[in-house]
Amino acid sequence: MPLLSGAHCFGQDEWLTDRQILEIRSAEVSFDAKLDALAKFGKDATIKRGEALCRSGRKPLAAGYNKANLIDILIIIGTTKSFPTSCMGDPNSD
Repeated sequence: MPLLSGAHCFGQDEWLTDRQILEIRSAEVSFDAKLDALAKFGKDATIKRGEALCRSGRKPLAAGYNKANLIDILIIIGTTKSFPTSCMGDPNSD
């Protein structure tokens, strides 16, 4: 079974087109401003790892998300990023 992205799995359930799914994955969503703000926040949070998140968080808040929504995204990103290490142990330890 191939590993699919969350956007792809969610997109199929929500009847998004392949193009829309690719837009979500690239954080360049042209068809939904609110989703675009959230995608950009997720991308920034993943890449910058906390650096400049205060600035990145303003757009999704202005788009209608609340602070709890953004905290949920950060928790998901943090959990996903640490998943392999927490399940398989530290590869640098004996």
